[in-house]
Amino acid sequence: MNPNFRNFALWAIIALLLIALFSMFQTAPSQTSSRDIPYSQFLRDVDSGRVRDVVVTGNRVLGTYAENGAAFQTYSPVIDDSLISKLQAKNVTISARPETDGSSGF
Repeated sequence: MNPNFRNFALWAIIALLLIALFSMFQTAPSQTSSRDIPYSQFLRDVDSGRVRDVVVTGNRVLGTYAENGAAFQTYSPVIDDSLISKLQAKNVTISARPETDGSSGF
């Protein structure tokens, strides 16, 4: 085998591995711009009608505020069935997603 080709193939494999490693640990943009709030604050915001929409992923709740569209996230200590009825009573748009989507990042 040609030594130049072997050297090029080695660097190409290293570059592909680095790209794959980077993409595995890269976070989604919507996750980095959200503000962490306590779950009790989230419940108060829902009761006051400040929450516009939420995305529930397991115990994680991502949402946006109605007045300024700011993003927030919180974690529910338990799967709270009464939360859905509270959100519906305040006309909050509810979306649900699985905890993992099954993709490996490649």
